[in-house]
Amino acid sequence: MRLEPLTLRAAPVFCFLVAVVFPFGSSMGMLRQPGGALRWAILLVAAAVGFTLLALRRVPLRPVHVLWAAFAAYAALSALWSLAPRTSVLHALTIVVLLGAVFLALWPAASTADGPPRMAQGFLAGILVVEAISIVYALVDPGGGRQPDPAHRFRGIFENANELAIYGELAVPLSVAAALRTHGRTRLAWLAAAAASLVVIVLTGTRAGVPIAIVASLVVLSVAGLHRTAAIAAIVAAAVIVVAVAAILSGGLGLHLLRTNTVSSLGGRTEAWARATEAIGRRPVGGYGFATEQQLLAPYKRYHLLLREGKISQIPPAYRKTTFLHFTGGFVESSYIGAGAQLGFIGIAFLVAQLLLPLAGLAEARGRADPAMTGLFAAGLCIGAFESVLWSVGSIVAVPFWTAALCLVRAPALAPQPAVDALRAQPASTSAARP
Repeated sequence: MRLEPLTLRAAPVFCFLVAVVFPFGSSMGMLRQPGGALRWAILLVAAAVGFTLLALRRVPLRPVHVLWAAFAAYAALSALWSLAPRTSVLHALTIVVLLGAVFLALWPAASTADGPPRMAQGFLAGILVVEAISIVYALVDPGGGRQPDPAHRFRGIFENANELAIYGELAVPLSVAAALRTHGRTRLAWLAAAAASLVVIVLTGTRAGVPIAIVASLVVLSVAGLHRTAAIAAIVAAAVIVVAVAAILSGGLGLHLLRTNTVSSLGGRTEAWARATEAIGRRPVGGYGFATEQQLLAPYKRYHLLLREGKISQIPPAYRKTTFLHFTGGFVESSYIGAGAQLGFIGIAFLVAQLLLPLAGLAEARGRADPAMTGLFAAGLCIGAFESVLWSVGSIVAVPFWTAALCLVRAPALAPQPAVDALRAQPASTSAARP
């Protein structure tokens, strides 16, 4: 059996497994370790298929492959000046796995007209499964499925509520795109899935989640050719968000969920961004080594509790003004600032090139890009501004995001896709033509 037909059939299954398995690698309890191991097993098998396709010349070597191979090499090279050399080398190897599992193994599927929507459906099905499990878990076991904070934010099976919100942010545009491809009750079901995912985002208390989901959905509508619908939806969404925020602030409803004490610092992120930006200024060319965000921020987290308790005299003078007050995360929480902190301006240049290739493909495709994958890519771009996920291959965002990027890179080579209006009219015209 030839590998190309096998990969075409396996691609949606791979996407479904990624969406279902990866969250358990970030979960709590006894499933975390087996989930993490299975996550890498899936990626390694896919990478082996991808490099086999390349060796057999079933996948042509293209600039996108050269770019990612060069990036992996530079990430490994950064071990020479890294804060954690072994960590940099190991994470550079994950980039090689990403190259094989996504940009090579999924190349045949991304090069066909029905490949991108089928892979999008695979991601969506897996995401909805995890969302459903998470909500049920949070309802049945509030102590385990919710954050231990005054708002009792839903986190489901995840370690952090923001991760459940991210799945909602990915599910909404994918559900909207699925609705555009269907009719009648099936369309209503997909729209209901989008609405349910928006509710999930709200329950997690992630403040940027709903705007990100809406922006990505508007991108879906625009790429599908529904520009007027997108404009109307944008106006309605903006009005609803303004009214909702005004009601919350005026009446006090949901203030715990919004965590107003950290709104000005974006949940403490501005503190991490400030320290990372200062660090980039000290090593602007090569940064501090690939995947060293935790080591870079560790000194500023060390005296966090002392600062919160007002025990400033016990903090070393060098850290009294730089210790985090609100930020408790382990990473820079921005894929863009984090790129500079890890690999300097050279790393930023790599990331810009990695993002420009799919954007150039989208511009050149002129209607041939799949709306679902375009919406997924847009959601990932927004999520990357607030989370360190784009280069974290084991995260729940990286594989779906770069799969969407690959589909956009391949979009110009696809045959023109029928417009959404034509898809809507097809059942009526078909029934009218029957004797």
